[in-house]
Amino acid sequence: MSDSVLITGTSTGIGEAAALHFAREGYTVFAGMRNPDAGAGLVETAEKESLELSLVKHDVCDSDSNQAAVDEAMRASGKIDVLINNAGVGVRDFCTEVKLDLYRTALEVNLIGPIALTKQVLPIMIKQGSGHIAGTSSVAGKVGIPLRTAYCAAKFGLIGFLDALRAEVAYHGIKVSSIIPGLVKTGAVANAMTGDGSVIG
Repeated sequence: MSDSVLITGTSTGIGEAAALHFAREGYTVFAGMRNPDAGAGLVETAEKESLELSLVKHDVCDSDSNQAAVDEAMRASGKIDVLINNAGVGVRDFCTEVKLDLYRTALEVNLIGPIALTKQVLPIMIKQGSGHIAGTSSVAGKVGIPLRTAYCAAKFGLIGFLDALRAEVAYHGIKVSSIIPGLVKTGAVANAMTGDGSVIG
């Protein structure tokens, strides 16, 4: 049986590219996204290339949705070899202009959601005695960037979480990686929000 990978935020950009890359490398891919209708292009490519890829309706901010995604992967594959926490949201504005609720949203999507999903997958990997957990952070998780206070807070936190987790789970044969790209032109950039919650576009 091929190795399996659960990836969040696969409707565009890095997540979509990762889903196709792993599928082309022979993995069974479970491609999570909040709105599966946005994955039509991903499905079309997978079908054209006869790839083992399934869309999973998945919202990382919803614990029931996290559990459903994990359950679906386990039913179909019996294991989860790789977890990539990629789903994210951007907020771009002066700190004084960003509503506190948007800070909460940025932290929930970019940090708390990945932590919650990781906690649901870890017992499976510990039982397997192997696995690889990765999280898509950003250069904004290493360097403070003006107009990105909410995003930086979340991405710094994600790197800290993954760094600490790496030491905790190495004994169980589980690897942990931080993915730290620079600016990448993806749908997430176009869908970043200003301080009042409107989409920049």
